[in-house]
Amino acid sequence: MAYDLAKVTANGNNLIAQILANKSSLSVDKIEISDTQLPSTTDISTMTSVPKVVQTVSANGFSKNSNTLIISTVVDNSSISADYKAWVFGIWGSDSQNGQSQLIAVITSTNSPDTIPAFSGSTPVSYTYKFNIGFSNASQIQFNMIDDSFATNDTVVHTTGDETIDGQKKFKTDPTDSAGNAYAKTVDVNQQLDKKVNVTDMRKSASDVAGIEEVNAKQDSIGYTPANDSKVIHRDPNSGNTSENVNFTGKVQKDNSDLITVTDLNNGLSTKVTDNKNGTITANSLTYDLSKTSITPLGIVNSGSFNDLPLGTVLAAPPMTDGPDKVHGFTTTTFYFSGWGSGRKAQIAITDNENLMYFRVYTGAGWNSWTLLSDDSKVVHSTDMRKPASDVAGIEEVNAKQDKIAYTPADDSKVAHLSGANNFNTIPTVNNNPLLLASSLPADLARTGQAQTFTAAQTFSIAPVINDASTDKGDNQAATMADLKSVEESAWRQLDSSLITVDIGTIPYTNCLYKIDPVNKKIYIQWMMKINYETNYGNAYLDFSSVVSKFTSKGSGHMLYEDANHRTSETSSFSISGSKISVDAEQTSDIVVSGYLEDCWFGYDTLLI
Repeated sequence: MAYDLAKVTANGNNLIAQILANKSSLSVDKIEISDTQLPSTTDISTMTSVPKVVQTVSANGFSKNSNTLIISTVVDNSSISADYKAWVFGIWGSDSQNGQSQLIAVITSTNSPDTIPAFSGSTPVSYTYKFNIGFSNASQIQFNMIDDSFATNDTVVHTTGDETIDGQKKFKTDPTDSAGNAYAKTVDVNQQLDKKVNVTDMRKSASDVAGIEEVNAKQDSIGYTPANDSKVIHRDPNSGNTSENVNFTGKVQKDNSDLITVTDLNNGLSTKVTDNKNGTITANSLTYDLSKTSITPLGIVNSGSFNDLPLGTVLAAPPMTDGPDKVHGFTTTTFYFSGWGSGRKAQIAITDNENLMYFRVYTGAGWNSWTLLSDDSKVVHSTDMRKPASDVAGIEEVNAKQDKIAYTPADDSKVAHLSGANNFNTIPTVNNNPLLLASSLPADLARTGQAQTFTAAQTFSIAPVINDASTDKGDNQAATMADLKSVEESAWRQLDSSLITVDIGTIPYTNCLYKIDPVNKKIYIQWMMKINYETNYGNAYLDFSSVVSKFTSKGSGHMLYEDANHRTSETSSFSISGSKISVDAEQTSDIVVSGYLEDCWFGYDTLLI
């Protein structure tokens, strides 16, 4: 490794100056570790935070000289789930008087950082670091010990060298010499002295003290065996309490139940959970961060990505990325299983102010999308549907259908139908006039479904409709509108004489009949002209502009005349232009008529009548 750059931040220099001025002390709050290399252009003196923190540890000791502060720490991988490179260490400190923590120094590697491996699941790996940080007047800085988690070099008793100890020093275990022999404590010496007899304390001279045999003789007369005073517990005859240390070689019982020894108690405690006094506990050789569990209040993470959240539970707040949304804060728990190749991860996120829960999983290739867990009481189950979801119409489709009918649908069971029987519970009305029941109709009422003979004239307000489509109705049956229409369509019509013209002069007599074939869109003509023999009339015209829009085709028909030998001859054929028919009117005969009917037809596009 090569951590070749250590600098104090501007905030760090200001904090040291403030501590010296206030004569307070420096607390080293935490050390943050980042897996991201700082750009070469980074000005460390202006830094106020460490980017992309992956692990936070505590200092476990520091010392100082005139211009250097030496801070040490131990980094273990018991909570690390993936390898990372420790590029940057950020040291945070605060004035013990106000407790506002600041980034005071940054240590970084420019080319070869340590790699902290992921925890293997068995034995944690630890790295010990000592950081030398230059501070002016470092020797004048006083340190605040946080929860007894570390001590400075000048506040401990060393095991080598000669030292003068000021004040009282307390040890958790008794000190020993190089051979392992414990030093006598004052209380031990006093207890031994208590067992000695001073001459001045004797109420009798030594010559007046009874011998053991004299005592035994007296004892034999009392009827019981006296106990060895050195092997019994002495107690106050008034209170029953004892202040003696007792060493039993056998069992000690109360109510026939064994009492435990200190050794038994310590052995039992060694299998229990240990409070490490730094926000972590140790159980079964594994250390757990309580801030990432539900045992203590949650820690907050409000920067970076959900993809990089630590294992355990935290409150992830905006503006973090890759969460269910960027609006809510989420109580987020991250799980990890290291087996099965690249391992498995899962995350559960619960919104901070709504009953919404999301989850997603990670399988090595990347995180899946977040899935919202639905409220079962607010969803439609497929088993409850009488139709599959693909056959269900949306409300917009129903509205579109409803909008097209332009009226409010009625209850089919409560309306009259055009077919079938309708049973009304009251007599229906038309314009507030009640309809007649069949039983109340007069006997001589004409019925539409039966033959009727009228013996008197009948007056109808509207023309009666005859549904008989037969063509042979007899002489006495009324004609229908369809009958009259059929006669009209098949009848010959006469073209008004004003619509028959010539180029020069006036034709003495002419007449034109025409018949319309609407099915084939044709007009047939019968045309006759009486003209003066060998008179120049130019062209004669039939004007059908009031009948059709224009002519589109014509048959092979001609105008015919009779010559001097009474033979029929053809003259020029018909011409069409727009809605007019024309023919040459200058003939060698005074009678000119149209030819065969089936040839004298003219196709049209639109009928105007």
